Amino acid sequence: MTDLKERNDFQERAATPVLMGLGLLAVIAVTILLTAFVLLNVTREIALVFASVLAAGILGSIALYASKDELTSSQRAVASLPAVLPLLIGVAVAGGLGGLADADLNINRLPIEVGIPFPADNSVTVVASDSIDFETESLTFPSGEEAVGILFQNNEAGVAHNVWIATQKGSIGESRALPNGELILDGGDAVTGVSEIEYAFTTAGISGDFVFWCTVHPNMEGPVTIGEDLELSAT
Repeated sequence: MTDLKERNDFQERAATPVLMGLGLLAVIAVTILLTAFVLLNVTREIALVFASVLAAGILGSIALYASKDELTSSQRAVASLPAVLPLLIGVAVAGGLGGLADADLNINRLPIEVGIPFPADNSVTVVASDSIDFETESLTFPSGEEAVGILFQNNEAGVAHNVWIATQKGSIGESRALPNGELILDGGDAVTGVSEIEYAFTTAGISGDFVFWCTVHPNMEGPVTIGEDLELSAT
């Protein structure tokens, strides 16, 4: 009988840490899910305040739990309040009890904008072989296109080039010619030759005369024309 009791006590003692661990994991999972629900369903300003207050509350609860070696049930409840209360208030606000408009509630659910895929069948090729001029002298694009592309071939070994398009080149900033006016294509950082890079941009709602150039070597430039009756071309 004694052996059976000892065996049961051992099993209970062995199971307790496992059950506590599973319970802690469940609490963490619920906290993460509720926090995500709140952050996705409130305004950015409220989300920032909520995250700050919740983080402070969790730290406060941890400090209260660590202040004593052993806590009674009532003391544990009080120690949990700093972490639980902000979470409950946040859930209530996110659930529609805060009087926020639907557009504001869902503002953090807006889709992430992604880049325009390179349209290989609706693109032109621009070539650079030195730091004096592009081999490509001019570009034309039809307006109203959701996606047009430039395949840029940098054939100058060891030298960096890129392609930007804007209304005009601006002043030199940080040793680069920055865009001025309407920016059509942000060519990003220059790529070192010999290499290729694909650029994609839209001409929807765009027409007029522009310039393409290398921000590293601003003497490398050419005219760009975008219009309704124009064909895609690089000359």
